[in-house]
Amino acid sequence: MKKIAITIAAVLASTTVFADPPKEDGQWRGAMAASLALASGNTKSSSFSIGADGLRATKEDKVSVFLTSLYGSTEIGNTTQKTANRTRGGARYDWNLSDRSFVFGLAELENDKIANLDSRLSIGAGMGYKVIKEKDTAFDVFGGIGYHTDKNTVFGLGGRRSSVTTNATELLLGEESSHKLSDSTSFRQKLTFYPNLSDSDKNRAQFDAGFVTAIAGGINFQVSLSNRYSASVPAGAKKSDLLLLTGVSMALGSK
Repeated sequence: MKKIAITIAAVLASTTVFADPPKEDGQWRGAMAASLALASGNTKSSSFSIGADGLRATKEDKVSVFLTSLYGSTEIGNTTQKTANRTRGGARYDWNLSDRSFVFGLAELENDKIANLDSRLSIGAGMGYKVIKEKDTAFDVFGGIGYHTDKNTVFGLGGRRSSVTTNATELLLGEESSHKLSDSTSFRQKLTFYPNLSDSDKNRAQFDAGFVTAIAGGINFQVSLSNRYSASVPAGAKKSDLLLLTGVSMALGSK
């Protein structure tokens, strides 16, 4: 019985690959990655992920961007089923009011076809405070107000398909930290809550974490965890969406 499995892991999978506390020198730094897995035999399957993130910080401001995408499918007999089809990207700008306090604005766009989320546009703005600002450790808290609009596919009687759009204004409350554990190993995490201002049964939350250790020549080993929770989802979709990825990443920009 013939079976073939090919895996190529060349770089990133989540928004937390660049985990060191930011250096305020105005230089861009980040990481990127792509992975491909193919299998054939009794079951044919394929999965592909790609992503990149970047950050530029000065004593006055900070810009961060990210993009991730994951696709997967499985074929059993003559039936093909998609197992993953999601993309998420965004940008955030921070302006320092003082050595500790800052204001920020952000925008994110995502979709998840498996969860019947055609698109979600989120924007937000607010203020934050740098509780810890050291060479090897940074810890920020932030809060503000946000707005998001969702377009979901819903299925009615007889499998009839339609699109439903929902809009919501929400609070934006969160914390994030980065830790340089050694010369070669770093950890970063971010947790954000989105309490819905008009319906408390439709709150959201996001959590991202990444563990990165340098191997050689700008190549890093990483473990990335991402979890999205939404209390308001179409019928048949789960409220929590967890993604765990491991692999290697390639550092970009200044050291």
